[in-house]
Amino acid sequence: LNEKQIESIKETFDLIENNKNLIAKNELTTPEYFEILENHKKIKSNLNLIKDKDNLFYYFPKTIIPSLSKKLESEKDWNNLIKIEEHQDLLNDLSETFRNSTLKRIEKAKGNIDLK
Repeated sequence: LNEKQIESIKETFDLIENNKNLIAKNELTTPEYFEILENHKKIKSNLNLIKDKDNLFYYFPKTIIPSLSKKLESEKDWNNLIKIEEHQDLLNDLSETFRNSTLKRIEKAKGNIDLK
């Protein structure tokens, strides 16, 4: 591995550890949820650069997106709810039930933004 790849791996492990610590919290704030999502995006990007990643295990909980969307809907935080759409890869990984309920919340948010 070259130095850039080693730094990328170190960064990836730091981001994974940061996400594990955040996810372990009882109550997450909206910025913390989005930090988890951004970390995930960077982790996935870094892992794609590693040629021999068969020995690396990375798990991202599928409950993050539905939990965040429900929280944002209850807070009527329509702008942030719409931002969830930027994470299509995670939306696509959800079960049909969770994907549909999350997409309905996003559509509701778009409707509420249009009314303002």
